[in-house]
Amino acid sequence: MGKGVDNTVRIHFVHGEWKAEPGWKPVAAGEEVVWLAYDCDDFQLYLPDIFQDQHPGAQCRLFRGKRSGIKREVKVCRITATVKDDVLPGPYSYAGFVDGDPVVGGSSPGVIVDP
Repeated sequence: MGKGVDNTVRIHFVHGEWKAEPGWKPVAAGEEVVWLAYDCDDFQLYLPDIFQDQHPGAQCRLFRGKRSGIKREVKVCRITATVKDDVLPGPYSYAGFVDGDPVVGGSSPGVIVDP
């Protein structure tokens, strides 16, 4: 994708389930994609083989801040992977789990490789 394009998929707990936003993420060959899961203890992804440098286990950090005058701590877990250079365009789904529960993105989340 081009310079200045957000390459992040955010995972939030909404209405009783973990949702990937966007559910289907446009990506390009060679692009690093970042998944962030908020307020969880464990985050894992099972990505298709279109990614190189896969790190299925998350790195988690605790962030402290203040919002609207209220102090808050948020644990954020991060996974990154790079789309291979020789991948064919098209949709590819993946599986994700947060604290043992599945991640959904409308149905199953995925990426769409643009030519």
